[in-house]
Amino acid sequence: MFKNKSIRLIFGCLIFVMAAFILFHAGKASAGEAPPCLNYTILGSSSLDTPMSQTVVVSIGEMDKSKLKSAVLTYKNRSTKKQFTAEAKQIYRDAALFTMDFDDSSLRGSYELTKISFVYNGVSQEISYQETGKTVRFAVDEKMAAVPDAVIEGMSFEGEDQVVQVEATDTKPDIKGALLSAPSLNMKGKSRSGEKVIVLDPGHGGYDSGAAANGLKEKELTLKIANYCKKELEKYSGAKVYLTRSNDTYISLEGRVKYAASVGADVFVSIHINSAANTMASGAEVYYPNSNYRPSLGTEGKTLALAIEKKLVALGLADRGVKIRNSATGNTYADGSPADYYGVIRQAKQAGFPGIIVEHAFISNASDAKKYLGSDEALKKLGIADAAGIAETYGLKKKTSLDKTKITQLTGKDSTYVYLKWKKVSGAQGYEIYRSTSKDKDFKKIKTVNKGSTVSFKDKSVKAGKTYYYKVRAYKKSGGETVRAGFCGVQKTKVLKKPSVPSASSSKTQVKLKWKKINGAKKYQIYRSNKKNGSYKKIATVKSVLTYKDKSVSKNKTYYYKIRAVGDGTGGNTYSSYSGVRKIKTKK
Repeated sequence: MFKNKSIRLIFGCLIFVMAAFILFHAGKASAGEAPPCLNYTILGSSSLDTPMSQTVVVSIGEMDKSKLKSAVLTYKNRSTKKQFTAEAKQIYRDAALFTMDFDDSSLRGSYELTKISFVYNGVSQEISYQETGKTVRFAVDEKMAAVPDAVIEGMSFEGEDQVVQVEATDTKPDIKGALLSAPSLNMKGKSRSGEKVIVLDPGHGGYDSGAAANGLKEKELTLKIANYCKKELEKYSGAKVYLTRSNDTYISLEGRVKYAASVGADVFVSIHINSAANTMASGAEVYYPNSNYRPSLGTEGKTLALAIEKKLVALGLADRGVKIRNSATGNTYADGSPADYYGVIRQAKQAGFPGIIVEHAFISNASDAKKYLGSDEALKKLGIADAAGIAETYGLKKKTSLDKTKITQLTGKDSTYVYLKWKKVSGAQGYEIYRSTSKDKDFKKIKTVNKGSTVSFKDKSVKAGKTYYYKVRAYKKSGGETVRAGFCGVQKTKVLKKPSVPSASSSKTQVKLKWKKINGAKKYQIYRSNKKNGSYKKIATVKSVLTYKDKSVSKNKTYYYKIRAVGDGTGGNTYSSYSGVRKIKTKK
């Protein structure tokens, strides 16, 4: 092809160089075949006062693996745009520790981490914070308006009975000592509102169908249960819920835990269906972390496992208990203690949060398959049971988008009914009214008001002489379900008995009235008229006495009197019915 020998030589050299170049980069690609991800970033403080040092820990790649060799962190002043770098002071396994000195107020401002450059598994690499979607900021001689989810203030390494605090001080922090001495690394990425980050992991997926029997596939059942669980958990305040997969996709065990770490998981719940060669095996069981390496995670995991198992057993599933399983091949944790057998439990512990595996029922058992796995309704019950166990463990309360109302008036208008009025709640479609004769118990619903604009009610089912307690809550219909607000504060009122007809005596210049005491009355009102069925006018209100002398009378004239009792109510007085009329004539 090439007649000129020198051209052939040059071309041959060029091919050799190109081949070498390709092989070199192929080797680099092989060495870094699985690009490491940014697991978490922990700040020593979100706000610093000069002179002081900021301390930062960044985790990259596989947890607890010694592939990270060097690292440089780049950060910038957001106002001046000036860039700074900090070289890792210490590296231990997947974590690099950096310190940044801020000696005087000339460095005042808001700072943001921009990228981290590092050597991982022998290959130089770089990760941009902007590209990962994580924003990590801190302030110097200023106050931060917010702290992003990926940042933990205080850089605490929390153990079962200890907290190892790594702060910006004159003493050089020991990252290895902190990581090893603390059973549980607190890298949970909670939001400012304190949300519990719950990651649900529907087992199997894609080409991995899991167990299959009785016409059912595990991968399909776990995804449905996880979705039902997620939907139920989202009804609780303080819960942020993620799924490791939302469709029929295969994800490796390591990938599932890495995803959980990337969203700042507080807990990892892997959802599975059991199977056995013995088709008589049935029931539910939950696996939780052993007590090695980070004991607090084992304790937390066991508490969660027990709560979920209890909820599942309440559905009728046989109780197979909660269990741990240690490695059968001698695998150990960083401290040399026996590792957990199951990959997601082991890797979750290494990532710093408890992981459990919930085996809901046996797909291989015909009865379990039909009763607990054979319909969407049955799977929904399993998902709700899981959610209830999680909520109970972490003290989550059902949320509502409705505010509580407030009783603004609770008064007796006479001895036959109580008038109740409350504050209108935005978005409410109605209200539920509860009543009791005891302040703290035995409340029963007496009325459902079906209009959000109606904010009053007359309770005519009361008895004179009794004290009643009331509370009200708003409700609305949403997604086929009823969402209820919390109850307002309890208010009470006493229904005053109707006074008996007062006795009367007269002279030329006065009429003296006398009546019997009414329990609960604070005062009495006296009314007078010149005609029995005429218009009555209030002539006096008396306190603490059961008599009244009317001196505004004329001699030899007939008068008609009646009284009523007055007590304390909410937002006004409460009244009895009027007594019967007393007729009396003054002397000549």
